[in-house]
Amino acid sequence: MERPVNRDQRGGELQDLLDELRGKHGVVGATLGVLKNGAIEMAASGLLNLDTKVECTPQSVFQIGSIGKIFTTTLIMQLIDEGRLDLDDPVTRHLRDFTLADRAAARAVTLRQLLNHTSGMDGDFFPADDPEGPSTASYVRKMWLLPNLYPPGKGPVTYCNAGFVTAGRVVEVLTGLTWPNAVMTRIVKPLGLPQAFAHPHDALRFRCAMGHVADPHDMTKITLAPATFLSLSAAAAGSVLSMSVESLLLFAKMHLAEGHYGDGKRLLSEASARRMREETTPVPPFARRGVTHWGIGWCLGLVDGYRMMGHDGGTLGHYTYLRIFPERGTAFALFTNSPSIKLIDAIEERLTRELAGADLPEEPPKTDFTPKPQRYVGRYSNIASDYTVKETEGGLTLHARSKIGFPDTDATLEPWSEDAFTLRTKGTPVDGQKVSFLDDDKSQPAEFIRNSLRMARRV
Repeated sequence: MERPVNRDQRGGELQDLLDELRGKHGVVGATLGVLKNGAIEMAASGLLNLDTKVECTPQSVFQIGSIGKIFTTTLIMQLIDEGRLDLDDPVTRHLRDFTLADRAAARAVTLRQLLNHTSGMDGDFFPADDPEGPSTASYVRKMWLLPNLYPPGKGPVTYCNAGFVTAGRVVEVLTGLTWPNAVMTRIVKPLGLPQAFAHPHDALRFRCAMGHVADPHDMTKITLAPATFLSLSAAAAGSVLSMSVESLLLFAKMHLAEGHYGDGKRLLSEASARRMREETTPVPPFARRGVTHWGIGWCLGLVDGYRMMGHDGGTLGHYTYLRIFPERGTAFALFTNSPSIKLIDAIEERLTRELAGADLPEEPPKTDFTPKPQRYVGRYSNIASDYTVKETEGGLTLHARSKIGFPDTDATLEPWSEDAFTLRTKGTPVDGQKVSFLDDDKSQPAEFIRNSLRMARRV
């Protein structure tokens, strides 16, 4: 297998780029890999752990978070290739014990809706692992009181971790393997990914990053994450799968080759690899710059000459990014172990023109907009967060309270365009992010608030 070098062979430009931008944006540690002309070039900068001062290397391993959803999707597509299921199968065809608070919704949910985030399920469901150990089966059984934000297939994309755990359980039932064993046996080992694991006890084999998060007592400071992993029962949604940028780019290389790898071997059929990157549903504005649609698993960017498939990931202090440009046969992956939205924005600006042959699309422009407070003021809630919007002398404010252990946020809402606002909370990782409000009748109080890809309903 072709192996990359530690520094970019164009005179260290990749290393210099990462060193410059990581330092500028205050990220603890990062690795960056670029796939171009069939070869992978890598760079590493900073520290894996602020306490131990261990340095990042190109082979360092990070948790890839929700990029792991693409591995779950690949497992599902393998089973489709084997003729064992179809994307439009109801989930209950394969999981007879699957149910939700809305029993009719549970019967209607399809595999496709799990994989493109249109099931409508309130998706940031992270129950504690059982005392006897983590279990995808136990997680799915606990979903019987999980509410829906809207009926399956009848609303916009709303990000759903629970849907991917459910898809992972389908994999387990049909393969007879736990999700970690399935991803190792059916993807990692065949591809020969050099630094990758799906079982936490294998972390001792590798040079692993520790996550860092905003200090809950002072959001302008960074501290070690309070735990090493999220709930392991949610592995299929991205709570544990870990690897180096080289390993992730080798996985991306297989997808670029329409399922081929090595000397004529195949992990996926060409039809399944292509099907994953066909747009299935549009993504609302401000979800992520350059992202316009959801495919099967993949986020897609389809704007003028810009063609991209990719995914972001976030766990307890690990923030990862994958961008693949299928028409150019190129890709890059950035792994970080502290909040890094400004770093990935800067990296994308620098690399997209070279790798995509087009500029990174701009987000919708700022326009004149005078908000009517009565449309936005109120309380909104989902299973993971409460959002309270109030009117003050200075305008609208937002208080976001996490129910799953993340720091609360207080921000002013700066009008950006109709129903969209910029969060202003100086010195915090969320400063500058967008929230938007939506429903079918703009003359009435908004039914939903959208924060990135998550929605919460007015209560």
